[in-house]
Amino acid sequence: MSGLPVKAMILICSAWLYIFLIFTGFGILIRRAFGLKILDTESLLTSFWIGWAFTIFFLQSWHLYFRIDWHVLVLISMIGTAGLIWNVKDILLLARGKLPKQLTFYFLLSVTGLWVANHAVLPPMNGDSGIYHFSSVRWANTFPIVPGLGNLQHRLAYNSSYFLYAALLNTGVGPLANKSHNLTNGLLLLISFAQIFLNSAKLIKDKDKTRLYHVLNLLLLAPILKEVLGYNISSPSPDLPIFILGINLSARLLAFLEDLECTHKEIGYAVFSIATIAVVGIIIKLTFFAFGMTALCLSLVVWIKRGGRQDVVNNKKTFMWILMVVVIALIPWMIRSVILSGYIAYPIPIGSFPVEWRIAHADVVAMVKVIFSWARAPYRHPNEVLGNWGWVKPWTTRITNDRFDVLVPLFLMLVGCFLTFFVDVLKRCNWHANGIALLFFIPPTASLISWFFTAPAIRFAGSAFWILGAGSIAIAISRLNRLKHTTKLFIIFSLSIILCQRFLPVAGKAVFLKTMFEDKSIIKALRQLHIREGWLIQSGENTGFYDIPRAALKTLVTRHGLIVYAPKDADDDHCWDAPLPCTPLFDLNLRLRRKEDLRYGFIVDSKG
Repeated sequence: MSGLPVKAMILICSAWLYIFLIFTGFGILIRRAFGLKILDTESLLTSFWIGWAFTIFFLQSWHLYFRIDWHVLVLISMIGTAGLIWNVKDILLLARGKLPKQLTFYFLLSVTGLWVANHAVLPPMNGDSGIYHFSSVRWANTFPIVPGLGNLQHRLAYNSSYFLYAALLNTGVGPLANKSHNLTNGLLLLISFAQIFLNSAKLIKDKDKTRLYHVLNLLLLAPILKEVLGYNISSPSPDLPIFILGINLSARLLAFLEDLECTHKEIGYAVFSIATIAVVGIIIKLTFFAFGMTALCLSLVVWIKRGGRQDVVNNKKTFMWILMVVVIALIPWMIRSVILSGYIAYPIPIGSFPVEWRIAHADVVAMVKVIFSWARAPYRHPNEVLGNWGWVKPWTTRITNDRFDVLVPLFLMLVGCFLTFFVDVLKRCNWHANGIALLFFIPPTASLISWFFTAPAIRFAGSAFWILGAGSIAIAISRLNRLKHTTKLFIIFSLSIILCQRFLPVAGKAVFLKTMFEDKSIIKALRQLHIREGWLIQSGENTGFYDIPRAALKTLVTRHGLIVYAPKDADDDHCWDAPLPCTPLFDLNLRLRRKEDLRYGFIVDSKG
């Protein structure tokens, strides 16, 4: 074993700093459109998320006409730089005022950044990355959106806009060229740590301004740490951002429901930020739809009921911005779905368009059955699973074996509910927010209900279980009015540490062992598997980075003369970063819409 990959870690952290500044500058421009300035570090982090989301919105439209290459990276950089320059006075005032007081925060963040970067050097370990994540990114880097790409392989039509963000980071130069899998998810985890550290500092320093979302974020430290030790840290998987966005959206919703003293502009911006995070989650993965739409609708209803009509000018502006977010995000997303598959929200088999590249309706229905069936009972035929409830008992046994992602948060939820009942009913304590924050349980509950009746695999649940558990405890602790602030802090920090120390090592190893067991091709790619049992990763083969696994390929020819790459092993369905076009699902009837030009897409045609 060689030493730590210090050079790779520094390169990754440098790239993250650059990306953070660019996205934050983009977000600051939008914040200024609401007439708000940069007041503190928390507003900088919020600006990052807004800028990140709007970058993805922009990439959706850009990719309709152009490939994702260095040109769009330069353009986004120029927008972000303009936002930073325009607000340089406010940022400097913040640096001279509040930043020096937060040296401990920045020290912890720097150390954590190096640690997250240390894990990000690993090769991609999510099996789906080899099946279609890398292929989706490569298509985005090579061509504008390709009509009928789902005919080559149906997963390429899933239309996750997250791959456009990965493709943007793939345009780096030097040692970071084509290293987006080492950058995408790790940056989002690092920003999540920044929010946890910041909220922890507020809990300690300012007891009079302690909010429920501060407690919520701190109690979610353990699942965030687990994601660093999991198999998505070095893969461009949309599962991890969905997990993080669920936490982010819940914290924003809880802060909005709880804070009654903001100005009209701040309240409008809060509703807008909820809408932005909700919508970007939906276009990243459809499994976020119930969570995102419920949170968005709930925030709008509460806003209007609280007096959203008092400031007509600012309210009109907020409504227009929210409408704009919905339009610039969902309309291009639906157009992209039609171009990729012929359906408005693929893989949902409704809303089809009569385009020549449309995937056969029967194939879409069959695929949806496989998705739903596999989530309920893997390795069984859909006809045996769907249409009856026989899958529930073995599914329940399987899902309750997951201590960290299911049993622990459910236990926390039960404890929190019991404490809340004890305080409210037996002690008759009044809560300062009059119970309105209980509304924040609606989105994760709606998400889990939708999840159960569609595709109830653990990874599709996102962070809903943990949000219910941590949220219940946070609300219960806040209602213990007779406890001193220091006592509450002791309980909160102790519980967070216990969760990390008692359950996290087991969770990290279990996730990795599960990945090893289910995906033999990854085992072949990772020769030093024991590195995942520790908290530090040793240096890889390529300047500290671990190489992307390479698929053994063969060439096949369709009856129309199209040459296609495919995995050589019949039992292997991984293309990884193979040359285009590559698919594990070879179809003899596949042909190009225009001869010898991949840009214009694919059709399945049995004629001739």
